[in-house]
Amino acid sequence: MIFSIDSVKYQQFEVFLWNMVLQGNLHIQQYAVIIDGIYNINNHVGIYGEQRMIGSFHNPQLAPVKNIENIDSVRASIILPPLWVKCKLTNVKPPEGYKYKP
Repeated sequence: MIFSIDSVKYQQFEVFLWNMVLQGNLHIQQYAVIIDGIYNINNHVGIYGEQRMIGSFHNPQLAPVKNIENIDSVRASIILPPLWVKCKLTNVKPPEGYKYKP
């Protein structure tokens, strides 16, 4: 593990980043990438489906996602497109258990 962040610091950082989004200083996708990166390091899954699996250079696939059944709703809650759109645009395989809903 590269680093660990306790839950209080994580929540404070998440609020800080969200305020950056609201002020127009951080794009929502950048927010999702950062949050997924931190969450993935600590929990080995992402929240928004923005992290690729390590070592998947020749066969790119997204890292596992918490609550995969509702990932499109979670992404919509912060105004990100459905995961199948991201996969189609970036030519990356979705995480295990994801059902396409075009």
